[in-house]
Amino acid sequence: MSVRVTRSSARSGNATPTRSDPVVPQRSAQARADWSVLSYPTRGTCTPVRSRRTVTPPWPPTVGPSPSLHDALSKPPLEDDILAHRDEHSIEVQLPFLQELSGAVRFVPICMAFQEYDLAAEVGDLVAQTIRGKDVLLIASSDFTHVGSQYFQIAPAGVTAPAFAKGQDAKAIEQIVALDPKHFAAKVAQDDISMCGYGAVTAMLTAAKVLGAREAKLLKYATSSDVSRDTKMAVGYGAIAVYR
Repeated sequence: MSVRVTRSSARSGNATPTRSDPVVPQRSAQARADWSVLSYPTRGTCTPVRSRRTVTPPWPPTVGPSPSLHDALSKPPLEDDILAHRDEHSIEVQLPFLQELSGAVRFVPICMAFQEYDLAAEVGDLVAQTIRGKDVLLIASSDFTHVGSQYFQIAPAGVTAPAFAKGQDAKAIEQIVALDPKHFAAKVAQDDISMCGYGAVTAMLTAAKVLGAREAKLLKYATSSDVSRDTKMAVGYGAIAVYR
């Protein structure tokens, strides 16, 4: 089972090529979430949430989807879609980190393609109302700017790809740290910031604000060029923690 945005609920809009990892944890380092809601970008026309066990070897019985939380989220603008994660690998990337934090992890993954503000905010409101009063960690998974010929975005003359990516991403990060989902989504569109998953970030910020988030901090920012040393191609990555 999975959950996706129904076509009647989706307004229109397309995903732009992203991966930041904004998180909403408790301030205490000892806190552990019983549930995780993970939100990812995907291509297509749906925002699905999958509940069927994810096949990633070798997960112990204490790691897997949460049927009860999935069922609670299975309402408009979300709906079941068993194929939602067939070509999406974000879960297997995130789960090892969650398992490191806690031996018992139950989760509900949501894949987003329609990412315009109104729809993302609707998803965020639904998530917030569903998890209110529960010990839940929200994760919005997305990369940041993509720059290079293969991404159909070229840095201006005299500017390296990583420098351009950092400049673009700073504008998005400023709005995330300000806990401002509406201006964040507007800034991404206005400045053509090529984030794949800005809708997931918008939904997470919306939910976090509803649940009383008060502070966000940039933990780390880097580009692929920090490793590759490529000055003509770069992808931005960031980790941002949101606290309540």
